[in-house]
Amino acid sequence: DEDNEIPPEEAESFTLTRTNSEHLKTGAGEENETCQYEERCKVFMMDSTGSNGWIDLGIGIFKINRYNNETGKSRILCRTEGSGKVILNSLVSVPGMDVSSTEGKKEVALLTIGSEGKPTKYLIRVKTLDQAGSLKAAILSEIEYVKSSKQ
Repeated sequence: DEDNEIPPEEAESFTLTRTNSEHLKTGAGEENETCQYEERCKVFMMDSTGSNGWIDLGIGIFKINRYNNETGKSRILCRTEGSGKVILNSLVSVPGMDVSSTEGKKEVALLTIGSEGKPTKYLIRVKTLDQAGSLKAAILSEIEYVKSSKQ
């Protein structure tokens, strides 16, 4: 039964488990950033034509990243699970960013400047009410950080 045994030098590679989210912790362009907040979520974007309501962008890892330099800038970033495709990428801007939530809902509405330079509304849905509260607080806290850095 020697053939069924794992050689000691290879044992570690067989026992390590790696989740998909570990692959998405940092992606291209995040090398000089520090993650301030991270949460698994589902992202929706308001249809700009207004005809379809919300467009499902997918499930991903929502992050608030702060640049590792003295610029005082931060950004909101969300990459899809699986491919790591960026579905939300916006500078935390003051003014121009609005955050709201509805009592009893597990989601946070975010109005920000989208990729085309137009105001875009996103809905970030999380698993629990506590996570929704933490998400909203983290975004508001980062807006305050950016605001104080500009003074």
